[in-house]
Amino acid sequence: MLLNILAPFRKAYYIVPFFMFFNFIFVGLISSYLEVSQVYWLGAMVPLLLLLCPNKAPLFSDNIQLFLFFWLVYLGFNWLFLTGGSLKAIAIKDYVIPSIAMLIASRIILTQVQLAALYKLIRFIVLIQLPFVISQFFITARASTARTFDWDLISGTFGFNPQGGGGNSAGLLLFLCFYCTMAVKKIRLKKGTYIDVLAILSCLASVFMMETKIVVVLVIFIVISILEPKEFFKPKIILGSSLFITIFIAVLVTNYNSNFSTGSREGRSVVEYISNISESYSQEDLIDYSTGEVSRQAAIDIWFANNVKQGISLNTLFGYGLTSSKFANANNIEAVVFASPINFAASQLTIYLWDVGLFGVLILALFLCYLFIKLFKRKTIHLYDTAFKSGGLFLIQACMLFPFYSNTMHINSVTFSIFILLLLCTGSQRKEVVT
Repeated sequence: MLLNILAPFRKAYYIVPFFMFFNFIFVGLISSYLEVSQVYWLGAMVPLLLLLCPNKAPLFSDNIQLFLFFWLVYLGFNWLFLTGGSLKAIAIKDYVIPSIAMLIASRIILTQVQLAALYKLIRFIVLIQLPFVISQFFITARASTARTFDWDLISGTFGFNPQGGGGNSAGLLLFLCFYCTMAVKKIRLKKGTYIDVLAILSCLASVFMMETKIVVVLVIFIVISILEPKEFFKPKIILGSSLFITIFIAVLVTNYNSNFSTGSREGRSVVEYISNISESYSQEDLIDYSTGEVSRQAAIDIWFANNVKQGISLNTLFGYGLTSSKFANANNIEAVVFASPINFAASQLTIYLWDVGLFGVLILALFLCYLFIKLFKRKTIHLYDTAFKSGGLFLIQACMLFPFYSNTMHINSVTFSIFILLLLCTGSQRKEVVT
């Protein structure tokens, strides 16, 4: 079956499945189970190989490419004039290489046959997640010394910190929801198969074993992405969708409370669980100097205190230099975090506020809005064009939310590769080509 999936990727297109297998399977497994974190560097560089694909849209033939080129120019300005000397090398990995890969991916042209094969390849990667998630839920998470039950270790092939307390479950969730969006759209078009249904059930089983609370919002994004514009004005469709979302969230929260109420929180009610979640996201203002951790709200407060209360500066607008907020640079005098006992860039939003400034954040926000509008207005005829359009709409909405929730889209090459995948599938105008 796998050989049939790979067959359309002949000639130099073999780079596409290589990119998929390496970044969505091997990077996480090697870094987690063999404790070789250096492969994340390779994961950041592998998308550059997409340049070898033979059929690409001309450079600057699309406004998406112009946006990405302008972003690269802005990063170049920051890298040259604001980024400290010893931080420049780290910035190439964390900012420059991923941005070049985005530009490359936006130019790739795939035929409908290749899109169909890519969909099946994504489905294959989804299906092999479940055995890993089951093993991590029943064995790995319970054997952790960091916590009584370390749910961060439930991340499929997307990677986790083997010492505990850190994992890429948010990235795995994003990938599973991306596939579910496309599969449900395919089923709604009456083109679904039993393997699509099996893969959706596999996704649901995985999600119910991961405490990824952001899925409560992502399921709403899925529904928005699969509905046609005219269906938003049909009361029957809206009521049915609302009922589904309500039931799903109720079952999910009950399951999470049952599975993850451990230690001092064992035996708490569902109402208490929801209250704890609300406090952790909206009220918790934690700064722990012993571990270097800060909460999302505390991270925003630190940036606000230094960049608004003390006066807006050029650094507020344009950033303090690429990777200057990275806690790994805490001993580097050129970094903003120099000698700081806390990791104040706790989310992707605060990373970008420190590194590229308000202007850089505005560029990315405008890019996502433009990409969403362009994709939403695009007319599709073919099955897989339509499925990937829905998947793309979901991912763009998720990319607007994730910066407030986590930093995984920035610091983790596996999760960032999902955005590369979005641009690979939907970045440029699709047309039939001979391969």
